Amino acid sequence: MNKLMTNADLKTFVTMFEKKFEIGIIKDYRPLKLNGEQFLKEAYSLNPWGALGKLDLLKECPKKGNPNSFFLKDKEYRILLGIGVELIAKAALVKEGYVINSYEDRRHIKHLEKFEKVNEKDLSKRYTHKFSFLIENMKEALFQNNLSDDEFNTYIRKGIEIARIWRNKEAHLNCGGHTEQYGEDESIKTALINVYIRIFDEEEVIKRIVDF
Repeated sequence: MNKLMTNADLKTFVTMFEKKFEIGIIKDYRPLKLNGEQFLKEAYSLNPWGALGKLDLLKECPKKGNPNSFFLKDKEYRILLGIGVELIAKAALVKEGYVINSYEDRRHIKHLEKFEKVNEKDLSKRYTHKFSFLIENMKEALFQNNLSDDEFNTYIRKGIEIARIWRNKEAHLNCGGHTEQYGEDESIKTALINVYIRIFDEEEVIKRIVDF
């Protein structure tokens, strides 16, 4: 991405992402992980905070018609980061053998299932489970035996949830009234590092990306 995107560009970008990455039965985690890492690199290269600290974005809201603004840069950063985190979370689940595709008939399931337990013909080739559902099931699927509920919620779920909310809100939120809560960005980095250590065994890879 060579230039800052406008609000319309950002909405189009999210739509294109959803179409591009939610096609086919996903059984190989590596393309998801590589694409996720690319989005994370793009995001962290944009990080608009720098020396400004955690400011109220309302104070930095640009005048109308100014696309090269702090605010739009922050929106792009948050959307790219949210997409990257989602892809990494999905890659972690697929790596451990879990199905992230939803069912073609939209049947309701309470827990994630492994590939050996499902008939692939029943799975949708167009849609995956909602990200919120995947997050809800991550503890049981990936960290049941090595993290307490409090540890999972503090060091992994909190950051992933923040990234999900950032992506969803920034894709639709107009300028004004958005505040940065202290520590949110750090929570996302902590979640990513923990997933990379515990699932991918690649601590140095993610630390280089987030510049921890």
